[in-house]
Amino acid sequence: TYIDKKCPFTGNVSIRGRILAGTCHSAKMMRTTIVRRNYLHYVKKYQRYEKRHSNIPTHISPCFCVKEGDHVIVGQCRPLSKTVRFNVLKVTSWFFRRWWKESICGHVRSCFLVIFQAPMDSMKLLCLRCYK
Repeated sequence: TYIDKKCPFTGNVSIRGRILAGTCHSAKMMRTTIVRRNYLHYVKKYQRYEKRHSNIPTHISPCFCVKEGDHVIVGQCRPLSKTVRFNVLKVTSWFFRRWWKESICGHVRSCFLVIFQAPMDSMKLLCLRCYK
């Protein structure tokens, strides 16, 4: 168990407003992470898009274990500090996502599943057609 007054599940914080998704960019602070959101901005003069990003400081409860590169879903809440106005609601680690790469079986451009072997470092990429 843990005690966190700013936790949306056990504390006195309600989630209202925007629900956003992004990638954990920095997890170096205590109970706070920086979530990066990439988006495209249209430039009318050149009739093209440019890449932009925004960084959102978010509070992270001790019930989550977040590393840099993890996909997170955050929800807006009351101001928790000078800059923090969002709370992490869900974390999807990088090795639980499906991959779009070439696998051992040779199939390209199809959904892949990551299979872990006994040591956690060694993993295989198998497409969903060959996994069945």
